[in-house]
Amino acid sequence: MPKVTVYILNYNYSTYVDKAINSVLKQTYKNLEILVIDDGSTDNSLDIIKNYSDQVKVIQQNNIGLVKSILKAFSMAKGEYVVRLDADDWLAPNCIEKLVEKIEENKNIAL
Repeated sequence: MPKVTVYILNYNYSTYVDKAINSVLKQTYKNLEILVIDDGSTDNSLDIIKNYSDQVKVIQQNNIGLVKSILKAFSMAKGEYVVRLDADDWLAPNCIEKLVEKIEENKNIAL
């Protein structure tokens, strides 16, 4: 089971989605599950996303909107931790590694 699920939400971000996916694939932390949810794009985003289908799980759906897409991502996520990334965002190569380190360091701190 993956420690971290990263889900990328996409709706008509063909200009950026490639960079977002690659930023997750290049993470130094490797115990990842990557979900890319295309919410009914009308541009060529889905074609770009499908190029990564051997490395990420591609979810294609009719346009159901942001909140329902987030809920779908959480229902599909298998990781202990979940990271959201919009298709026009990207992560520094060690971002998830640092996040997991900090979470694990502070896991037993009472709030």
